[in-house]
Amino acid sequence: MNCLNCGQPVTGNFCSNCGQRAGAKRVTVKDTFLQFLGAYLSLDGPLLRTIKHLFTQPGTVMKAFIEGRRQLYYKPVPFFIVLTAIYIILRALLEYDPLKGQIVDVPEGNPDSIQKNSKLAAYYMVSHIDNFLLVLVFAIGGGMKLFFWKRYNFAEFLSMAFYTTGFYIFYGTFVMLFNYTFDVRYNQIQLFILIGYLMYMMASTMGSTPWYRWIAYFFAALVSLLVYVNVGFLLAYFLVTS
Repeated sequence: MNCLNCGQPVTGNFCSNCGQRAGAKRVTVKDTFLQFLGAYLSLDGPLLRTIKHLFTQPGTVMKAFIEGRRQLYYKPVPFFIVLTAIYIILRALLEYDPLKGQIVDVPEGNPDSIQKNSKLAAYYMVSHIDNFLLVLVFAIGGGMKLFFWKRYNFAEFLSMAFYTTGFYIFYGTFVMLFNYTFDVRYNQIQLFILIGYLMYMMASTMGSTPWYRWIAYFFAALVSLLVYVNVGFLLAYFLVTS
């Protein structure tokens, strides 16, 4: 029997050349569904394993990818995309409004006033936060590169930023479900939690000693968040006024 994928002779259950299962049959809905569950939702699958270790030991995930051990965990960009897609789909299904019940004071008067457009931009950024997640990725990558430029190159810091932002989206998804279930809103606290997680991730990846490294981690996280908020706001302002 020859492998249907690469054409090489197959003597066992799997092709020794490309790894495909021998005797692959026509695709069925059942097979597709089982593959999805196995690849994404298995308790020992790469997605949940990546999420678990980003929570318990994020430095292990970051260094594994940077050092070339890339089969154990989900790759950073697909990880970011999958979790963003899950968040967007759930948000659409729930028709979730993060600003529900919160008064957004938009002043009367000139519709083109800077004050009014600024409030509209702030509202747009919060209510369409998924549109600004790439800004957060590059802000985190840039902030770490600014403070630790000798440690890794920019692409490696970006891979860390994709993992971090993906995990933040995962956390945000649970916050959304909690807020929706109990009809509460805790939007402001999430940025402080992100700063804390960024510091934790950097310490896990680059070392937690000596103690003054934590000062650098704090300022790297703070600068990243300030860049994200300001660049995101400028983009939102452009969108609401164009």
